[in-house]
Amino acid sequence: MSDPQTDCEQLLGALIPFVEEMLAEHGEFFPVGAVMSPDGECELAAVSDDEEEAECEELIEMFESQFRAGADSGEYKATAIIFDALTIPPDKEEKQDTIICLLDHRDDYSVKVCFPYSVNEGELELEDPFAVEGEHKIFGAA
Repeated sequence: MSDPQTDCEQLLGALIPFVEEMLAEHGEFFPVGAVMSPDGECELAAVSDDEEEAECEELIEMFESQFRAGADSGEYKATAIIFDALTIPPDKEEKQDTIICLLDHRDDYSVKVCFPYSVNEGELELEDPFAVEGEHKIFGAA
């Protein structure tokens, strides 16, 4: 029997290698998403044929809308949206590039996991992640 955190970590594990590859090769990536079905199957999610023309915030909103609809219909038990943003990590004073992971689960679990990073000569360097309570945007708060 899985638990919400384990399910969300499984989704994260499905996406992070792709994100790391994109950052190492291109220095950036478009927002990406993944979903978990009620039986535990993970799959990558797409939102639009026009992704390259959409802005980052628009893509995130499209994922959220699509994921809420799937959550409402019982199609998903967990979702993940990952995007690139600037944050100020704990114990630091300046903004830095960060992989932001929005993880939501139907069992009242929502967390934002942040991986500060830098890319030097094509080498991706991830720093220790930090996490904060999520906004429960997909399944709502209990």
